[in-house]
Amino acid sequence: MHSIPYGGWLLIAFILGALLIPVLSGATRSIASPYSKADLRRRYLAAAIDIALLLPVFATRTQPGVAFVLASVYLTARDGLGRSVGKLLTGLMVIQVESGLPCNLQKSIVRNILFALPGVNFAALIFESVAMSREALGNRLGDRLARTQVVVGKDVREVVKNIQDQLMHSLICLGQDGESGPESTPQQ
Repeated sequence: MHSIPYGGWLLIAFILGALLIPVLSGATRSIASPYSKADLRRRYLAAAIDIALLLPVFATRTQPGVAFVLASVYLTARDGLGRSVGKLLTGLMVIQVESGLPCNLQKSIVRNILFALPGVNFAALIFESVAMSREALGNRLGDRLARTQVVVGKDVREVVKNIQDQLMHSLICLGQDGESGPESTPQQ
């Protein structure tokens, strides 16, 4: 009995994905959302940054299985805090449409699972890119399944500025609390 080589399995998975993704896409409803469509160039740049982060994993002498698991975990969980590294750097974030809250880990896995399946991931890359450009809100199949949307959020500079402002505010409040003793009474 002959076994199918690894490349054959990838081809079969790609074909399965190419057949399955359009069917799933047609079976899911589009999302009604008050948020506007995020710029596609920023989304593609964010995705490129996220993929670039994985290159060192594959460039090192890491075992192929370990590299695949690490890449799969990052690709599926990357939006679990509302944004991946790429989205943070490009000023985008993923929100839950119903609540407006940032995407959580469960929703991130649902929206990104197709990118973690060998063979299917290449078909998903093609079909999801087409869906993002054609859909009015830029939602791909993963967004429709998870009920999420990519929107413009704060970029890394704004996030750092907010953290700095909060730290300064906290320090000022601590300083004021520490001045409540008799020796801190203003002189007249």
